[in-house]
Amino acid sequence: MRLGRPTILVDINRGPGLDTIEKLNDTTVRVGALVRHSMLIEQTHLPLLSEAAKWIGHSAIRTRGTTGGSIAHADPSAELPVVATALGALVHVHGPGGTRTVVADDLFVGPLETSLDENEIVTAVDFPVPERSGFAASPVGTATSVSSPSPWRSSEGSPGSRSAVSAPYPSGPSPPKRSSRTGR
Repeated sequence: MRLGRPTILVDINRGPGLDTIEKLNDTTVRVGALVRHSMLIEQTHLPLLSEAAKWIGHSAIRTRGTTGGSIAHADPSAELPVVATALGALVHVHGPGGTRTVVADDLFVGPLETSLDENEIVTAVDFPVPERSGFAASPVGTATSVSSPSPWRSSEGSPGSRSAVSAPYPSGPSPPKRSSRTGR
């Protein structure tokens, strides 16, 4: 999938802090853009990320593929965009105009399309740590579904949940479906 043909290629592998996983507090895990999928499998701060990363491609992809690359690529069948959408992750972005933070719901605008400017890069993703979560994937990789209680409150004041579904056809991660504690 050679979708782009850059005239300049910049190696960011030595960028400080881009390859780290950090538990910021009891409710947030920050994953640097250069954290490899294989590192996500091994981390224990957010089991949902570990489970989702096991389903990413084959071993070569898991060894070289990065969190930031997966998020920025916005593949409609990828695991990390759907996890970011379901959890309401915050994506940290850097470019010539400075830094900004984008909610995953606002980052993914279509299949293989984000709200990133052409001269911006993802530097980190803050994943909320839910009390409970679930992950399901088809063994043939046809769909990924994530469901998670979230810290927001419904209009009735009760805790809600978020879910997202992704599939390998022309769509991005579905907008999160919010429900009350009863699942409606």
